[in-house]
Amino acid sequence: MSEEPKNTVNPREETDYVKQRKYARAPFRTKASIASSPEGPWIEAEVLDISFGGAHVRFQFIEGEIDISEGASCVVKFRAKDKEKAYQGSIAWVSQKTSPGEVPVVEAGINFGELPLEKKNEILRIFMWTRLQENLEGKN
Repeated sequence: MSEEPKNTVNPREETDYVKQRKYARAPFRTKASIASSPEGPWIEAEVLDISFGGAHVRFQFIEGEIDISEGASCVVKFRAKDKEKAYQGSIAWVSQKTSPGEVPVVEAGINFGELPLEKKNEILRIFMWTRLQENLEGKN
């Protein structure tokens, strides 16, 4: 009989972060990479949603590859419109799900801080371009 996955959540509930958000999040699923610094090492991740203030990401966590403590430096990069985009921030919250014998899966909120208008416009263009592509491909 297998054990149920255990959830380890930051002491503060995610709902506290939702209440504190300055910007609304938009669904935005794409393959990504995540690292503690721009120099790497990079690990595979998935962006689940994005806003002008941050991103919600998911990745498999192997101890020592990345610091997932609250406030730790973090860089998220992904391809959009055939260009690599990178956003530096810090870990705002972490939720870790573990099953016996499996690599833990982590979901984390990345806080980008106060982005310059140019970067906010870039995020908006990426999101709109992605939605347009999905509509043209009949995904939505």
